[in-house]
Amino acid sequence: MDDGHGAGTEQEISEFFERLGQNVLIKTSGPHRVGSVYTHLKRERELCMQGTIIRPSRKHTLTILSLLGMLNCAPAPTPMVEGKVQVDDLDDLSSADAAVFRSCVGVALYLSSDRPDIAFCVKELGRFLSRPCVGAMTWLKMLARYLKGTIDYAIFLPRPSGRSSVLAVACDSNWAGCRRTRKSTTCFIIWLGHMMMTAQSKTQ
Repeated sequence: MDDGHGAGTEQEISEFFERLGQNVLIKTSGPHRVGSVYTHLKRERELCMQGTIIRPSRKHTLTILSLLGMLNCAPAPTPMVEGKVQVDDLDDLSSADAAVFRSCVGVALYLSSDRPDIAFCVKELGRFLSRPCVGAMTWLKMLARYLKGTIDYAIFLPRPSGRSSVLAVACDSNWAGCRRTRKSTTCFIIWLGHMMMTAQSKTQ
């Protein structure tokens, strides 16, 4: 990618930019210090004494709510209810509603890279992209209500303590968890010390 992001002392950063600028045309921002709030790759970053707070753009949630006509909806406590889509909910959506469904799920897929709490729900909705149905739209609307109530959720990366950090991985799968297809889902989360580095949810 051409949008680099790094850290160092102010002298090191200055020297790096000076040498790099001798060979390529670059645009820089910073250096940023404790108390700074800036945007990088459409994510807001806030530097504090304890670490860095990374917030995904609120525009993604507002886009989903706007497309669904739910800007004034009440928030929901969870992104989905397991087993909500039953066989009798699989009627096809109209072409207009199907287009809205695909647009919203596309935005949610982008948002889920910063929101591990919605990863499973968005993964499940993605399975209906080729043929959106009434039940999947019900799921999507519940996700939208959950996103409205958690629009300011963020990822916190604590400042290193100076001690060696342990790389920890947690993984699990639900055996034949989908009642419709009997497919399983595998999930994993990777931490470095107290920092969550990545999380994924995938259908087997």
